[in-house]
Amino acid sequence: GLRLHQHGAAWLYLLSGAKRWWLAHPESDLFHEPSRAEAVALASVSDEAEWPPPGAAPLCSVEQRPGELLFVPAMWFHATRNTGGGLTLGVGAQTVLSSLPREA
Repeated sequence: GLRLHQHGAAWLYLLSGAKRWWLAHPESDLFHEPSRAEAVALASVSDEAEWPPPGAAPLCSVEQRPGELLFVPAMWFHATRNTGGGLTLGVGAQTVLSSLPREA
């Protein structure tokens, strides 16, 4: 899975498998308490890990199944874990945030 992160608006259409999503509004209190922020930012989303980690701020959780389209608004925090047995396959796209600094 992917750790909690942000980027431009994105969508993912799931073709096969299953995917668990954890989402939080960009202005949520997710990172206001340092101990919560560290627990969430460093936590692994692997199948073996407890997610969200103990003591973390609450996150919205969604299970995506084949044939479903999920839209993530720009800058929303999100983490994912593939939960279906076998191959999880999806197609998607995300916007580029022109306001982010570019590497030279």
